[in-house]
Parts: sequence; structure tokens; C-alpha cells
Amino acid sequence: MIDRFKNINYIIPVALIIIFDFLSFLIIYSIFSDIINFHNIFALLPHSYPIEISITTILIIIFYLFGCYKNNRLNEAKFSQKKPAFIIISIYLITLIEVSLISEKVSLYPKLPVKLLFLSIGIIAAVLVTRLLVHLIYTSLLRAKLLKYNVIIVINSTNFHSNLKEVLQYIKSNNFNLTGYCSRTKIENIDLKYLGSYEKINFLIKKHLVNEIVVLNYSDNIKDNEKLLMTINTKNIIIKLISSKSYINTLTKTKDAINEMEVISIHPETSSLLSRFSKRVADIIIAAVGLTVALILYPFIAYKIKKDSPGNVIYKQKRLGRNRKAFTLYKFRTMYNNAEKDGPKLEDQNEDTRITKFGLLLRRSHMDELPQFWNILKGEMSVVGPRPEREHYARLIEKRSPYYNFIYNVKPGLTSLGMLRFGYAHNTDEMVNRLKYDILYINNQSILLDLKITGETLLYIIKRVIYYALGKK
Repeated sequence: MIDRFKNINYIIPVALIIIFDFLSFLIIYSIFSDIINFHNIFALLPHSYPIEISITTILIIIFYLFGCYKNNRLNEAKFSQKKPAFIIISIYLITLIEVSLISEKVSLYPKLPVKLLFLSIGIIAAVLVTRLLVHLIYTSLLRAKLLKYNVIIVINSTNFHSNLKEVLQYIKSNNFNLTGYCSRTKIENIDLKYLGSYEKINFLIKKHLVNEIVVLNYSDNIKDNEKLLMTINTKNIIIKLISSKSYINTLTKTKDAINEMEVISIHPETSSLLSRFSKRVADIIIAAVGLTVALILYPFIAYKIKKDSPGNVIYKQKRLGRNRKAFTLYKFRTMYNNAEKDGPKLEDQNEDTRITKFGLLLRRSHMDELPQFWNILKGEMSVVGPRPEREHYARLIEKRSPYYNFIYNVKPGLTSLGMLRFGYAHNTDEMVNRLKYDILYINNQSILLDLKITGETLLYIIKRVIYYALGKK
């Protein structure tokens, strides 16, 4: 039976979309091939087979690299990452028009830019139609029980009835298969199959080939939640955490919402080898540029650091990286020597007497982070990713939020969505709140998102430098 192979639920939708995209793009290019002189505009492409196939293949590869085929939502039409696809098509349209305008054949085709516009409109329509078609096919397979998407509900307390109704509606409307529920003990007056307590969760996942777990009334204060989240392998399971209070108000109305309820979704790792390779290449290029800037500024920064206080120019600190592996992080020193002789302490939000005058400027402009480009070049960090923490603070956060462990699935970053949207954390509570943005980033990784975060970070740093140059804080 097909449902013996759980991962087929992840493979089939993406495979269908790639196939349909290829065929629809190929048909559209074939329709326009008599109008547009592809062999002149794309003269550099190989001609060993029809040029339309070359262009279609290149476009599919670009879509793949930019995360347009990440299967985050499985059975829904929007799981196909349409937004980045439309951005790529827009860039593609502009490029085609520019190339056509400088082509020596443009005089023979005065309406070529207009034809290219219709070509791109056709591609956009194909993106919408193919995804809708795949959505209908996949939903039909689920409805006919040819495929099964198995869900387990985890119930934490007695005050669950309103949320349960919404979750059941979510399962029914998506043609999922409700395997049953887990709780400390069997609940009376509930017409659902009782599977057992939390301790059996991994056994149940294997036995029932579970694809998704929905945790009702999630709270980081419930020890059973900690055990649950610490033991589940999220490379194969999607976990949805639904709180009974406004626990995740920093992510209101996220795309992972179940009906009107807000959730934190922890997805399987979906980044491909090619995506990771592309990210690594981008990291190396950016790190090389960053290190060049750091070397140019080094004499001035070193002089100012030494002038403020004696000690090393470069500060070294142990941080936790991917797979919880410790590495040495490098920064320009911003504090006086022995500033943490009494133990680790976060920066004071109002005034921190441990920070030197020039160190404050380095911190506020984030120039103290420049040496971390060496960490990126070594492969210990990435340009974009959750900020790495010291083991002392990582343990504190893990006690508060067990799903903190999921950030170890990716490399830590020089900048992050959490740093942009939340900023520096001055206590454990703020660290926990910022963590929600890191989970959001991990669930939506793509080259396009990395570029957006990198661009916003550069703009932020430029603004900070200008503010300080003008004497503002």
C-alpha cells in the first residue's frame, strides 16, 4: 500500500508541481516560439535539443534554488511558495525585455517587449493553474484513501473543547486521517480513539506512520510538553503548537494558522542539497567581502579599542552551533578585561558600565560582529540563521522553551529574522520571545528570504552608522 511509505506525502505534491510546471512552461514557450526569435536572444544556450527545453529547464532550476518547491503545507495549493515564484517571474520579465531591446533583431520585432509581457503573463497563469490542479489531485487522493495523512492530537488539560472543535474541522476539511489522541489519562465524553500517554508518542508515530502532531493548549510550563518536543524527530513530523492564551502574539495571523487559531509550526527539514550548496556559495562570497572590509578597518578599530582599555583586540567566546556543537566565535572586544569575572551577564538595557565608550559604538553599529565573517568562511556559521548562544543561556532557554532545540538543525547566523524584528535580548524572557522568529525563519528558509534579511540588515547598519555620525543614539 502507498500509505506504508510516509515520506510519499512529501514527495508526491512537489514532484507533481515540478512536472506540471515543466510541461506548462514548455507548452507556453512552444506557442511563442514562432513569434520570438529565441535563437538570437538566447544564443548562448545549447542547441543540441529544442531551445524551449533549455529555457524551461533553466527556469525550473531557478525556481528550485529560490525555494519555490518547498513542501511546507503538503496538501494545500499555497504550499508551493507562489510568492517567490512571482518575484522570480517579474525579474525574468524585466531581463527578457532588456535583452530584447538591445537585440539586433528588435527592429524586425517592434512588438517584441509586448509579446514577452504576454509570455510572462502566461507563465504566471501556469504557476497558479498547476498548483491548483496539484491541490485538487492530492486532495482527491486523500479523500479516496489512496494516500493517508495521519494526525495525532495531544491534549494537555480539560479546558480544550473549543480548540478541539477547530482542530477537528481543520482535519476534516483537509481530508486528513485522525489517528486518535494522547493525554495523561483517557478523557471521558470525547468521541475520539485514545492512543495512550505521552510516553508512547514515538511508538505511535512509527506504528501509525504519523505525519503531523497537533498539541492543544500548549504551554512551556508543562513538563509533558518538554518530554514530547525533546523526543520527536522533526525531520519527518510536522508539529503544531496551539496555545490556549496569547502565547505567540508576536506571530499573529501566521500562514500556519488553523482556522482562526494561531500556531507555531515546526516543520520537517526541507532544504535540499542544492539549496544548501547555493547558500554555502553565497556565504563564502559575502564572507570574503566582509573580511576585506574588516581588514581595511582593522588598524583604526584596533587603535580605538586599545586606547579605551588594555587587552586583546579580538574577543573569543564559545557558542553552540549546528547539532549543538561548540565553536569559537570571534568579535571585536567591546568590554573591559575581566568584565564577566563574576559569571555570564547579558547587556544592561539602560546602561552597562562594562562596555567601553568605543565598544558601545561598535555594538550599536554591529561592527563588533565583523570578525565573525571568519566563522562563516570556516563553515561554522552562515550569514543568515538563528543567533548562536553560550551554553549557559542555551540551557536557560531550553528550560523555558523545549523547542529551542530545533534551531540546532541549522547553522547559526551573523544576522537573523529575530535580530531584525526583535533586536537584542536583555533577559531570558526576551530570548524566548525572539526565538519565535527563529522558528519562523527555519520553517521558511529560502535564498530569497536570506537575501531579504541580508538587505534589511545592511540598511539597518547604514542607518545606525549615520545616526551615530550625527550624534544620535
